Amino acid sequence: GLSQQENIRPADLFGIYSQGLRRINHVGIVRKLGDRYILTVEGNVANGVLSKRRPLATVYAFSNWLD
Repeated sequence: GLSQQENIRPADLFGIYSQGLRRINHVGIVRKLGDRYILTVEGNVANGVLSKRRPLATVYAFSNWLD
């Protein structure tokens, strides 16, 4: 979750929660952490792979798959 913000690193995964579905319905990869946002790499966005800037407040959870 966001309480572990200081531990967010490039290559971590993030999840976006859908209230309507009551589950995480989108994931992506963290490229870079900013003060209140992350830069991402995401697939399945407008039929492509692209980088986005997402406010940290919109991220439901982070996951570290390297450690």
